[in-house]
Amino acid sequence: MRYHPSASDHRRPRRMTRREVVQVGASSLLGLSAADLLRASVLGAPSADGFGRAKRCIFIFLWGGPSHIDTLDPKPEGPESIRGPFQPIATTTPDVQISELLPQLAARLDQVALIRSLNHTDPAHLSSAHTALTGQLAPVPRSDAEPPSERDSPHLGSLLAKLHTVPQGLPGFVTMPWQALHPAAPGGQAPGQRGGWLGHAYDPLLIEGDPSQPNWEVPALRLQDALTAQRLTDRQQLLSAIDQQRLVLDRSAMGM
Repeated sequence: MRYHPSASDHRRPRRMTRREVVQVGASSLLGLSAADLLRASVLGAPSADGFGRAKRCIFIFLWGGPSHIDTLDPKPEGPESIRGPFQPIATTTPDVQISELLPQLAARLDQVALIRSLNHTDPAHLSSAHTALTGQLAPVPRSDAEPPSERDSPHLGSLLAKLHTVPQGLPGFVTMPWQALHPAAPGGQAPGQRGGWLGHAYDPLLIEGDPSQPNWEVPALRLQDALTAQRLTDRQQLLSAIDQQRLVLDRSAMGM
């Protein structure tokens, strides 16, 4: 990563600095057993481990998305060959302009930490994705020929799943609606999207496809072949009956 002091930076005070996040960034798909599903009613309880104020983080990776000069960094004072084609507009942050395509964001930019100084020197699609998602150079930089491997640095989501206590049976890191691919590159899938050297236990739960389709499902949540919906219901009813019986026995013991 390179830092250019001349570039404009707008930051709000926060609990972790950008530098700390980048430094930190240096199971295959989750499968739920019947026991995990039977505990689902209590797994969503909030944790009391003191993991700061933030309980969730949504990280949007615009793979093949709009250019920075068309959105948040139009460079209105740059030469014509560099600045974006759209007009810059004022924002609620003094002296900061963004593209005319984002008027609603411009009206709320005082609530946003806009960082324009983050940079890297990797021109390859796949290895540069590793840099963007982990904060570290890929094991083989400047390459579109290296598929993901256990040599990769962990995705930021994997690191958070490692550092933050996650209720048993619930995913600590979810990726949707797909993982970044580059069909024209020999490596195919971009590295840096999984647990890397942390291990498969910190890979994300991948939720792909369109939920509005009638045949949509999450493969990682599919019931095991030997476990039908009726069998799962029977197990839930059995567990409920055991809990009720235990409650009766506890009350009887207290009355003795």
